[in-house]
Amino acid sequence: MDIFSMLKNMDKDTLEKSISAAQAFLSTPEGKNAAQMLSEGKMPDGSKVPDELKSAASAISDNKEAQNMLGEFLKKGRRTP
Repeated sequence: MDIFSMLKNMDKDTLEKSISAAQAFLSTPEGKNAAQMLSEGKMPDGSKVPDELKSAASAISDNKEAQNMLGEFLKKGRRTP
């Protein structure tokens, strides 16, 4: 299954709640540190990023439709209380 199909088939409410929770976490010092580590290719616990996660990120970066879909979910997540 490609990343776009996976996103399209996800439960919208669950995905929106997950995005909201992730945004709240990323606004904390711990979340900022985790994001920094991920940008350096490390997991927050110091281990390497799994190949599956790298593959998913690569698939999204190569698929404009998936990027647009994620962007819409993020916009909606910001409006969710």
